[in-house]
Amino acid sequence: MKRSDWVLLSAVGGGLFMAGAVWRPAFGDYSKFKDAMECMSFLATTVAAIVAIYTLRAWKDQFRHAERFATLRAVKDAIADLHVYRKHLLSVVKIFRDARANGGKFDQQLILREELIRQQLLSALSTYRKAWAAAVAFFTPEEEQGFVGTPDAFMKLYRSRARNIQTAHEQFSVSNQASEFDAVVDAYDTEAKALFLETLEAIETMIRRKI
Repeated sequence: MKRSDWVLLSAVGGGLFMAGAVWRPAFGDYSKFKDAMECMSFLATTVAAIVAIYTLRAWKDQFRHAERFATLRAVKDAIADLHVYRKHLLSVVKIFRDARANGGKFDQQLILREELIRQQLLSALSTYRKAWAAAVAFFTPEEEQGFVGTPDAFMKLYRSRARNIQTAHEQFSVSNQASEFDAVVDAYDTEAKALFLETLEAIETMIRRKI
């Protein structure tokens, strides 16, 4: 039971005790029927107030749960579109792998494809950020603190990983260093898959949880 419920019950108990103090003399003498009826009216009003308070509280809890569920569903839908983060990452990888296989010459079609996917990613991130902003008010402090795949986390990786892949391409430019370049790429690919799955699982767990 919540602390506020205990406070409410204590107040009600005190009110009923005082009502009893009024009732006793009233019923000690049946001639005081009018006083007894007034006491009954007081008690009925008290009970009605208690019922109204609990009904309002139940309605507020139900409304909050419905709002939480709706906003979390919107977050989940936005997260589902973040698979494009890995798609963009792989499009960057493809540019550099193709260049490494063709004497350092970059394919303009692959560059145009990366730019298109990048716009898709930025759109998905914008949608996710808006859904997140609407839903975060319904998170518990523990949920917010423990959530890994925030909009900022995805944006940070988007900004850094493509640049790091280019750095790896330049650092391991010799043909016999292909394995070193591939190790960097594979690590980022594994990271992208893990982040997406962990984020999706986290929001699904929150949707199932009753707060």
